[in-house]
Amino acid sequence: MIKNKFPDADEALELKGFLTAPFIFCRIFEVSNSIEDVMKVISEFLIQNGYKGVEAKDLDESLSYENLDETVSISPHGYMESLVLFITNKEIEAQYFTNDGDK
Repeated sequence: MIKNKFPDADEALELKGFLTAPFIFCRIFEVSNSIEDVMKVISEFLIQNGYKGVEAKDLDESLSYENLDETVSISPHGYMESLVLFITNKEIEAQYFTNDGDK
């Protein structure tokens, strides 16, 4: 469960995602049928990993979503018919910049 134990790079791959930084998990979800269908899959993934589910109606007009309380965001992929889920761990982010200075 990502919310309780943030993944390292290998664990992120097991979750079919990747890390863009030690504190940002990303996963790409392909829009194969409809936005509603892909949002159901994203919502299930979020719930399984300790976060609140999201529905298609929660997306704004640019198909984006942001929940700063849970540090979850969804954005359209720039080149594919996909949505990208981002989950940020603020504790790791704060340690990253505090321990290593500005990166």
